[in-house]
Amino acid sequence: MKKLFQTLITLTILAAIAWYITNNWDSFSQISITNPWYLVVAIPAVAISIYASGAINEIALEPHGVRISQKELLGLSSVNRFANQLAPSYVGASIRAVYFKKAYRVSYAKFSTSFAVSNILQLIISGIIASVCFFAVHDTSLGMENYSVILIGIGVLCILFVMPLGFMSKLIGALHKRLRKNFIKQLADLPLEFMKVRSHKGLMAKTITWMVIMISSSGVLTYCLYYALGGDIDPLSALFIGALGSWGLVLSITPAGIGIREGIMIFSAQLVGVPVPITIVAALLQRALVSTVAGIMTAIFSRDIIAMKMQAKHDEQKN
Repeated sequence: MKKLFQTLITLTILAAIAWYITNNWDSFSQISITNPWYLVVAIPAVAISIYASGAINEIALEPHGVRISQKELLGLSSVNRFANQLAPSYVGASIRAVYFKKAYRVSYAKFSTSFAVSNILQLIISGIIASVCFFAVHDTSLGMENYSVILIGIGVLCILFVMPLGFMSKLIGALHKRLRKNFIKQLADLPLEFMKVRSHKGLMAKTITWMVIMISSSGVLTYCLYYALGGDIDPLSALFIGALGSWGLVLSITPAGIGIREGIMIFSAQLVGVPVPITIVAALLQRALVSTVAGIMTAIFSRDIIAMKMQAKHDEQKN
């Protein structure tokens, strides 16, 4: 049923985009890459975004005693981003979870809590940055009906992030005493691990710093894509689209996030009055560029990851 649901969503979104392109073909036929040098500038922005996302994931694992090398960081973040261009976001997360389980003996429960903390923070920070950009370039009365959904979402996420979870762990623990199921005991550890990661010294400041860097690089990438296609967009609108577009990395429920990321980018562009046709082309160009850069980085750095994993396995057998 899950696969069927994902397939139906993907087909529905793709059909809607295809219908729009067909009915507005005159507008699309006039769009082309007129300033290719902007794509050259966009490449470092993609690389910085990939590195920053890897740094965010590394920081979230510090409470579990994990410190990885720069090569591991680049390798894992590249593989994660490249996998997310081909499959739903949980595939990239699963790859990292297995790696940290084998190389650093981090349990899946601990990894899941770190993953949850970093994802919730990413949604909150990117939403706040997007909100600042939105109100800076628009009258607060414009588009508020549509944007209110974003504001409500940010508020709910903030509540989920700061709410005490000790009672939930006790509740699940009591359920385990009655049913005696191992998986229930593991669930009881999740709220405690979540609070441990959330309250780790320095985690918030470092995570927010790297998220600002990642979102800023996404804004630069968006700006370059529009100008490469001969479009005109102001920096704050580009940062707004890039910030909300990063939600697509977290909310990617379809294979490779097809349609989800493009849909969020189109929705964001409409809110700030950017034309939809050039936004669709920019979204497709972004997917191609990110896939290419992430694929090259994966080819370069993933070999180091494999070598380190094999060495760790050898040392374990030796001991």
